[in-house]
Amino acid sequence: MESFRQPSIQGPAEPLPEDRALRPQRMAEMIGQRAVYERLEIAIDASRKRGETLGHILLDGPPGLGKTTFATCIPNELGVSLQIASGAALAAPKDLLPYLTNLAEGSVLFIDEIHRLPIAVEEFLYPAMEDFRIDITLGDGVAARTINMPLKPFTLVGATTRSGLLSAPLRDRFVIREHLDYYSPEELAEIVQISPIRRADGTITHYLGIREDVTERKRIDQELDYHRHHLEKLVVERTLALEASNTALSERESFLKALTDNVPGLVSYWDSTMRCRFANNAYAHWWRKSAGDMLGRTLQELVELARLNEYEPHFVA
Repeated sequence: MESFRQPSIQGPAEPLPEDRALRPQRMAEMIGQRAVYERLEIAIDASRKRGETLGHILLDGPPGLGKTTFATCIPNELGVSLQIASGAALAAPKDLLPYLTNLAEGSVLFIDEIHRLPIAVEEFLYPAMEDFRIDITLGDGVAARTINMPLKPFTLVGATTRSGLLSAPLRDRFVIREHLDYYSPEELAEIVQISPIRRADGTITHYLGIREDVTERKRIDQELDYHRHHLEKLVVERTLALEASNTALSERESFLKALTDNVPGLVSYWDSTMRCRFANNAYAHWWRKSAGDMLGRTLQELVELARLNEYEPHFVA
């Protein structure tokens, strides 16, 4: 018995009631990103008045700053439908076909992490963005033929956290390019964290909202940054002073060595562990060694054990 798996095309799942309540449905409801909101509002209002499709929009910036929220609010402002796709999930042009062919006129296609689109999918998207058509190749070899399939005019909204990975041809096809900046302390203070309170069966009874003021946290972070920079500056200054001191000490040691090497007598210095720390050339020659070989050697390493007691009093004295 054979089983067949029929391909199916499904739109994005409807958001849960709590998700719809938590995420702003209009750009005016969003907190922060006022400059981006004002520019997009002008573009949306202009497209409404002209009766034309809104130009393609690229939103870039770090995660959590409202790129997806803007993408879901724009269709609501225009009164059109929305389809959502992920750049990582579009592995081949055939994966993009269901989204493009099911677009209604003026609707919005949102591709998150658009910088992860493969080159083949990206190039397949170029004529769709420019001329609202796609080229489909049927057959192979000399029998192959290309069909130009027209698409209904649509708006592509791309979001990326790494705009530097976008190719120049793709980036240039976006009419509107907006960068989302970090929230100011005042905007962060307005952000409300809301958690649903559920019954045992999963139904939501209440929402718990906690208003968080991060002004004090920001002040503490600034103080920590100041002390960290001050500490780094002190470390650099102390390191430079230590290097200068070591250089001066080395020069003094070189001078003393040059001076004692010209003294005909035997000159050496042994520490409390009876380890040689300095020896002039005459002293090292008396031991039939070089001055370098003497450094760091103990008396036990230089003298036979039987004669150690004979030599040690002279060194201790």
